[in-house]
Amino acid sequence: EKWNPLVTKSWISHIWQECQPQGIEIQFHPKCLWLPRPVREGDCCIMEIAASRYDGSQLYQINMCRLALQVTFVSDIASVDGRRILLAYYNGKRHSESGRRTRLNWPPVGDLPKSWWKLWQEFIQGWCGSALRLPGPLGRWYSDAEMLTQCCFFLCERRLV
Repeated sequence: EKWNPLVTKSWISHIWQECQPQGIEIQFHPKCLWLPRPVREGDCCIMEIAASRYDGSQLYQINMCRLALQVTFVSDIASVDGRRILLAYYNGKRHSESGRRTRLNWPPVGDLPKSWWKLWQEFIQGWCGSALRLPGPLGRWYSDAEMLTQCCFFLCERRLV
C-alpha cells in the first residue's frame, strides 16, 4: 500500500490498485519482468530506506528527487569506497556532475520545487548525518552485477582506471 502513490500510471498499475484491496496478489513470472538487483554487498534500494522514515506526500517527493537523479540503489549515490554519499547527489546534481552515467532510460520529471530538494537533503542527512557517512559501509562488488550506474575511478597504487 505504501508504494501505490509512487507507481507510474499504466494499465498494470491500474490492475494492481484494483486487485490489492480485494486481497488479490499479482505475481510476475521472473522471465517476463526485469528487476534491478543490488551491485554490492550491503546495498539496498534508496526508497526502502525512505519508506522506513517517511510516508504519503513526503515519500512521493523523495521518490521524485530520486527519479530526477536517475538512481535506484545506495551504491548509485555512494562513493566508490562505499563509505559516504557523494555531495553532488546530496545537492541534487545529476550524473554528469559526479562523473557517472546511467544505462537506463528514465522518465522525464522536469524541474522539481526547491522544497522537495530540501526534503531530499533532510532525508539523506537524517539517515547519514551531516558528514554524509553511510551507517554501514557498502561491501565488495558482486562479480555478476549488472551495473546500471557506471562510474570510473583511479587506483593510484595500481595505476588502474
